Amino acid sequence: MPADLKQQEETLKLLIKKIDSEIVRFEKIKTEVGVKRAKLEESVNTAGLQPVPIEIAPHSGTGENLEQEIKQHILDLNKLKNFINGKLNVVIKEEELLNELQKKYGKEVGIKKIPGGEFELTFSDAETKKAFAALQKSKKMLSTVKRSVQSLTEEEGSKKPSES
Repeated sequence: MPADLKQQEETLKLLIKKIDSEIVRFEKIKTEVGVKRAKLEESVNTAGLQPVPIEIAPHSGTGENLEQEIKQHILDLNKLKNFINGKLNVVIKEEELLNELQKKYGKEVGIKKIPGGEFELTFSDAETKKAFAALQKSKKMLSTVKRSVQSLTEEEGSKKPSES
């Protein structure tokens, strides 16, 4: 299982790196768009006009504000990065926990992933295997005793009361 955790860690780090490069790219684009807007505002001021709203849009008449879209995209990228960082921290803590437990208990300790992103620890050594075998044997005996008791009670129920 440690290899699985290591793989998860590497995948999450790769995703964070990819998101970081997108954030840098869109921060640059946002700056470039902002510079264009500032130049337009300066041109309006130079012409002696009062400031007017300037909407940077990819196509005229689309009604989309590119600056706002880019800002929102950067926020979405940061949210995803924070989410992935949270997952990465959990995986790293799982790895550390598993390493510590394996130092103490050996390879008998493992991690089992369960739905919802959570995990359980697994432990199996010679003593637990012996306990399981004893449990299985006792369950079999219990089942046999139950059947014996059930057959005895069925026999008593089928006998007719004697006449006195």
